[in-house]
Amino acid sequence: MERNICYNCFREHAENSGPCPHCGYDPAADQGKYPFALPHGSILAGQFITGRVLGQGGFGITYLAQDKKLETKVAIKEFLPDSMAVRATGDHQVTVYTGQRQENFRYGMDRFLDEARTLAKFQGNPSIVGVRSYFEENGTAYFVMDYIEGESFKTYIQNKGGKVSWQEAVRILTPVMDALGAVHQEGIIHRDVTPDNIVLTSDGGVKLLDFGSARYSLGDKSKSLDVVLKAGYAPKEQYIRRGKQGPYTDVYSLAACFYAAITGYLPPEALERMDEDDLVPPSTRGIKLPSGFEDVILKGLEVQPSDRYQSMKEFRAALDAALREEENFEPAPGPIPGPIPDPVPNPVPDPNPGPVMDESGKPKTEENKISFAERIKALPKAAKGGAAAAACLVIVLGALAGSGVFSGEKPRPIATGGSGTIQNGGTIQDDEDVRRATQEGGIGQLDAPSGNTPEDETVPETGTEGTEGKTTPGDGAEGTEGETQAADSTSETEAAEKAAAEKAAAEKAAAEKAATEKAAAEKAAAEKAAAEKAAAEKAAAEKAAAEKAAAEKAAAEKAEAERKAAEEAEKAANATTKVTNQRYTYSDPYMSGASGSYTGDWKDGKPNGQGTLIFDSEYSSMGYPSKYVGSWVNGNKHGYGVATWSNGSKYEGNFSNNKKSGWGKMTYSDGTVWEGNWSNDAPDK
Repeated sequence: MERNICYNCFREHAENSGPCPHCGYDPAADQGKYPFALPHGSILAGQFITGRVLGQGGFGITYLAQDKKLETKVAIKEFLPDSMAVRATGDHQVTVYTGQRQENFRYGMDRFLDEARTLAKFQGNPSIVGVRSYFEENGTAYFVMDYIEGESFKTYIQNKGGKVSWQEAVRILTPVMDALGAVHQEGIIHRDVTPDNIVLTSDGGVKLLDFGSARYSLGDKSKSLDVVLKAGYAPKEQYIRRGKQGPYTDVYSLAACFYAAITGYLPPEALERMDEDDLVPPSTRGIKLPSGFEDVILKGLEVQPSDRYQSMKEFRAALDAALREEENFEPAPGPIPGPIPDPVPNPVPDPNPGPVMDESGKPKTEENKISFAERIKALPKAAKGGAAAAACLVIVLGALAGSGVFSGEKPRPIATGGSGTIQNGGTIQDDEDVRRATQEGGIGQLDAPSGNTPEDETVPETGTEGTEGKTTPGDGAEGTEGETQAADSTSETEAAEKAAAEKAAAEKAAAEKAATEKAAAEKAAAEKAAAEKAAAEKAAAEKAAAEKAAAEKAAAEKAEAERKAAEEAEKAANATTKVTNQRYTYSDPYMSGASGSYTGDWKDGKPNGQGTLIFDSEYSSMGYPSKYVGSWVNGNKHGYGVATWSNGSKYEGNFSNNKKSGWGKMTYSDGTVWEGNWSNDAPDK
């Protein structure tokens, strides 16, 4: 009984067709979708059975497969750029176009294998899909990867209503940042970082997939191949065929992933932002974000590469700093205001001084007495001047009271020494304390009252009557007049000196004012000149930047136009037509110039596609088939076909460059049948 296998779950089942009874996979749903794919059940490297196609891009095809030895599922990527090579339906061998495309194919395949070798170094990295092995077969290259089960970040976002919180985006995308930082150190740029290439695994992990666009960055120094980009996620340098790319290219794409995940909107295409940047900050869309976090994302999305973070490590460090700032954000406590001290009352002389009391009414000891100067120091600044003035008043009043002014008594001598004691028994604070306190209060040192008697002298007692208009015996009038003239002369000299000093001071002030005004005018002129120079430099820089942006845009548009023109030319050159009874002669030496009449697909003057060749009778007698119906590539039998001979022999199976190759069934003219693998036009026995 023939063995039937499901090429999705790889379990056996009895049905010959229809959906798998175990997993529900229906092979008919994929029929015709991937014409260049390997047939289901193909064996690669003698170990891997290919199953359904997981995906196909511009550079290759990815298959679900089973490792026969380990009996586990794997994913196998095949290098098959559709612009450089083709595979006939049902065939295994890859046919490469000739000319420059053949050289590009070989170069690309080498880079493909370089990528596999490099990614194999990251086996075990929790955020990078593991590469198990790589090999060449069927005229191309393959590498085997872990098969990841889960859902893409794109699907996850859609299931969340189109966007996620910034905290969730950080949780999912920071492992991707670390993965990209690791591969950048090995010289690989991913160049296709998008939510559909980020998978959230069933065990809660995050994996970065599809390095299919990365391999070409390894060889950008010498060659450039097809432009690889996804609108909204691709920076401007990816739109230019020979645009210089680096880690900052992936920085832009990952920042775009953050933006799209948080806002639910794709950023505008990079080329559209070159003339007028209409990127809307997330906060403007009503998304509440930490300000530092938004600044980091917007810097990663800068149009010019030089304005972005230059490495993924720098991007991650800025993001971490912004998140730390958000986590620790809390207003710092200010100083706690203390109570404002009550004003200290000015001391009043007490004729009968008693013990000093504290707040509880108990006498203060020597330890808790506070000097008057210390009490003044404790006052607010505004109160210190008043306290000092009050102290002066107390001193004067005490002096007057002691001299008998208020009692009508004759004035008594006042001691002016440093003891600070009024001789009538009233006590005041020490003079030195008052001077020190008033200096600290900002009112200057107290001067001795005018009229005080010099130290160690006393004022003689005199009467208060009969003194007006009298002179002391022995003092003559002449002496008094001479003293008056001398005093007048002295006054005139002092006035002249004062006037000269005032004039000199006025002239000095005027000169200083003129010098100050001149210096201010010179400073203002210098500042104006500097401002004008800065404005001119800014205008020149903006003009240069605008010209550079315009040139880059024009170059990008030109490159895009050239690419489209080349595609159109290639399509026109590769256009396939239908012919009927077209004469055709083989150019393959193996066919020795056999000819016949061809009906079917025709391209570049040769059979290409599906068609039928009826050989001329003279070649039929030479052992060639009389008729061939099947697949053609570049004028040769290639792929599946049926050949019949005039003697009744018939071959049904695969051909490769006109020779029976692969699986085939031969029915000979005598009825003998041989079925199995063929190689170089002969059965493998």
